[in-house]
Amino acid sequence: MTGHTLTIILDCDRLTTRVICHEPEGAECRLSCDNEGCEDGDTCVDADRECHLSDSGDCQPSLYLNKDQTLILEWHEDVDEPLADGMPIVCTWDGDGYTWRGADTVITVITGKRTDITSARIPDLTEAEAAAFTEAARE
Repeated sequence: MTGHTLTIILDCDRLTTRVICHEPEGAECRLSCDNEGCEDGDTCVDADRECHLSDSGDCQPSLYLNKDQTLILEWHEDVDEPLADGMPIVCTWDGDGYTWRGADTVITVITGKRTDITSARIPDLTEAEAAAFTEAARE
């Protein structure tokens, strides 16, 4: 998902962070399951029911990450990534919560006998270029 930014406010000695959504109505980040019993932000995982997603009116990653200030830092994928006010971010549902990273950071996963996760800052690439770079790095 794109269309999200991180806002950082420093007021005296207090640091406040917020995820701001810029996605339009009907965007993937605003969808949630309508089935009774599904939690906010989850999609239906009950095999006996068909999942019915609809626009909830709110951005699910923003709701999740903004409910507790510690979550933004806790769910950041790249702890070495410098943070900046207004930086574009990508939010991803991992089954337990929303992880996020800067939109100009590419996460490359190399599989084989051993799995390594490395990150590289690659500014000025479109998502398609970043995907191509990641694919080339896997080969």
